[in-house]
Amino acid sequence: MNKKILPINLGVKVVFTLFLTTALLPGATTAQATNERYSSSHEDGDSDKYRIPGKSADHIKKALKHAVEIGLSDSKKKLVADIYIKAKGESAAIKAESEVIVTNFMSLYKQGKVTEEAIRDYAGKMGDLKTRFLLNNLKAMNDVKKILTQGQREIIHNIYKTHGKGGGEKHE
Repeated sequence: MNKKILPINLGVKVVFTLFLTTALLPGATTAQATNERYSSSHEDGDSDKYRIPGKSADHIKKALKHAVEIGLSDSKKKLVADIYIKAKGESAAIKAESEVIVTNFMSLYKQGKVTEEAIRDYAGKMGDLKTRFLLNNLKAMNDVKKILTQGQREIIHNIYKTHGKGGGEKHE
């Protein structure tokens, strides 16, 4: 084999690893977002999206979907919908920012201009975006919890237990 190809610079390994980890951040690419939607809709309902607090605000959507079943008044339904829309809007803004950061970093990478400082800057910015994403969803979850009564939260919990994480009927 050609010896010039075999040794891989440690910096290139780090850059490649960082590039791959962007898949773990909110909506890094369309393909990843599609994959996340697919995995979250599987019947097993055991995706990380639902096990990690703040990873998704989809439970708020479930409260809206089952508003009649849980006895949500029109005024409370509007409050929950407003929280959901605001959370989804912030998530979209974070996704857009992450796309710009990834694109700029990959431009440096393709030009061979990646330095340790650039790697640290990239990792820091992506970490900050992930923090904003989690804070956004956790705050939205907590705000909705304050609106729902204990009884309404129990009904939603039972819906999840009997119908799975999707909140709809299980298809067996």
